Amino acid sequence: MDLAIYILLGTLDIFVVSTFAFALYKQPYKEYLKELILASVVISILSYITRVIFKMPLVDSLIQFTTFILIFRYVLVYRIKDSLKLAGTGFIYFVVSQLAIFKLFVFLGIGLETDAQSTSNFGTYLIQISNQIWILFSAIIVKIFDYSFASISRPPQWIRANKKEPMGWYTVMLGIAVIICNVSIVVITKGINNVGIIIIVGFVSFVFLLRLTYKRESSHDGMHSSKHSVLANKKK
Repeated sequence: MDLAIYILLGTLDIFVVSTFAFALYKQPYKEYLKELILASVVISILSYITRVIFKMPLVDSLIQFTTFILIFRYVLVYRIKDSLKLAGTGFIYFVVSQLAIFKLFVFLGIGLETDAQSTSNFGTYLIQISNQIWILFSAIIVKIFDYSFASISRPPQWIRANKKEPMGWYTVMLGIAVIICNVSIVVITKGINNVGIIIIVGFVSFVFLLRLTYKRESSHDGMHSSKHSVLANKKK
């Protein structure tokens, strides 16, 4: 029973992460629904094997994050930069919101500090389900009010970019991977004491990532508008 619940909730976790990421970057979610559901199941099973069978919870999040990137890259055929962007944005938002809900539930007396380390407590399930609802709600808000970016082209992205991608993106995404891994290590080994700091660091990272995306998209739109102006002037 615990195995079935773990796989089900783990699958839903990855599913809502991909839902939010696709909504944020205006990707055709419905067209890749089967692939994303399959990816969610695979990552959830890997998580169970890593965390429960091999007793290696400290590397669980990093394995999930890496697998998610590989699926975006080689199954959905996104460029590595865009794979990192989708996976990184979705995961960091998921982790921050889950930790915030965890801390809120402990403060209200609904959850226990041990819920962070457990895989089968009622409080653990409640935190997961509440976070899934919140992430889906966030995706709906992003979709309805168009708080999204159009900087990622639709897959398959077979065509190489004309110029090298800035290393800044790779550095940011590597940092996100480290943060996600550290979140697991700190929460599992230290408990709730450091959760507030992690939430702040994660939130700042998430906002920085969105800001970086916004600046790049604005810069691209500006260059696109300039080209159109030049062409229009030539025609005159």
